[in-house]
Amino acid sequence: MRKNKEQFAKAISSSKEYPDALYQSTERLEKRLKKERRQKRILFTTLPSFTAAMLFVILVNNNIAFARSLKDIPVLNKLTEYVMYNASLKSAVENDHIQYVNLKDTDEDLTLSLPYVISDERNLILFFDVPSDFLKNDHEDVMISREKITDRDTGKVIDKGYLSYSSSLGYLGESEETSHLSQLNIDFVEVAMPRNLTVEVTLTKSSHEGSISKKLAEYRFSYDLSLEPPKDPKIYELNQSVWIEDQEILLEKLTQYPTMSLFTYSIKNSNTMDITMSMDFYNDGVLTPLNTTGYLTQHDDSPDGKTTITMRIQDNYFKVPKERLLKIHSYTMVPKDRKPLEVNLEEKTLEENPYGILLEDVTIEDNVTTITFHTTENYHSLPFRSTRDGTEIIQQSLYTSYTEELNNKTYSYAFRDVIGDSLYFDVADGPLKTLRDPILVPIPMEVTR
Repeated sequence: MRKNKEQFAKAISSSKEYPDALYQSTERLEKRLKKERRQKRILFTTLPSFTAAMLFVILVNNNIAFARSLKDIPVLNKLTEYVMYNASLKSAVENDHIQYVNLKDTDEDLTLSLPYVISDERNLILFFDVPSDFLKNDHEDVMISREKITDRDTGKVIDKGYLSYSSSLGYLGESEETSHLSQLNIDFVEVAMPRNLTVEVTLTKSSHEGSISKKLAEYRFSYDLSLEPPKDPKIYELNQSVWIEDQEILLEKLTQYPTMSLFTYSIKNSNTMDITMSMDFYNDGVLTPLNTTGYLTQHDDSPDGKTTITMRIQDNYFKVPKERLLKIHSYTMVPKDRKPLEVNLEEKTLEENPYGILLEDVTIEDNVTTITFHTTENYHSLPFRSTRDGTEIIQQSLYTSYTEELNNKTYSYAFRDVIGDSLYFDVADGPLKTLRDPILVPIPMEVTR
């Protein structure tokens, strides 16, 4: 086997220049070739690894059509570079949990390729390959959004129960021939993901000059996907209660998928306070801060008398740590029956409150009322969730701004045509409190499913 590898390395070094998309190792090459459903891959799968690799090099150097076809395949190690800040996707790519689908669709003069997807029971991540010459300068970008998903086995449109969001991954290199990758995530939160589905997307091309954005073009594409069977999730049951200021929180479970992990906990509706916790995960001592890498989805379980909160976090499905620990280190807490804070516009005063929020200024000009608050307390987000005037009508602010200087945080809200002499601000959250003794919870290492 070692002799074969040495022969292959020698053949590579003496071959002519070949496309950048040529795979970097015989092991990965063999795996990729076996997955290909096209006719030439059937030929490769009947050959020994070294013979197939040699034939691959010969075809690259002597068959122009074959060599050009490889340019449609983005290099996986380049893809890894653009998911390196997402621990879940990075580990998925590195462990070959990625499916080569090689789909294309054309609208007008634009062909949009979909070379790779990553999927599990809950998530579908699509990596689109936008031609580099489609973007003319640095002021142009693209956004790919989901339009419709159809279950091809039933013919029914799936119109709810999932979230979708997209991001641009930039250029794969400095060459003018390289491609622009865009990523579309579809998170099936409340419905099962079909394995045979049609995904319809819209690509919007825009230009940005300063703060001005202009839509230049819009295209629509459709792709028929047949996804590989999903890997089973790994579920670690906690079923443990912790207490913070006489408020009970039930830590339920950690569920691992190849694309992310879900941490679930619940708060009893009989609790008198709304509480939000800041937590960290430690995998073999390596920190994963939940308050910065995850987002929350929350729903009420009325029959159980509790509110269940699911936090999505980055994790490594493919590497089992020796020890996993949950650390609860800080929290925010506000009474469930809290009243809104009243700002008297005529007297320019704010009533006393336990949230450390002070009124800085009230200005009224051209029917626009601007309220500015300041605080030295640490808030996770804006301290208010909505505003009402004297007629109890919810007001949408013209803008909200936030600044911080020397630990002094300033929040400004502007409203048009305010009715009445007061504005009422509904408190969303309280200031962050740090536990003197963090709560440490070992996570069981035995998978229950």
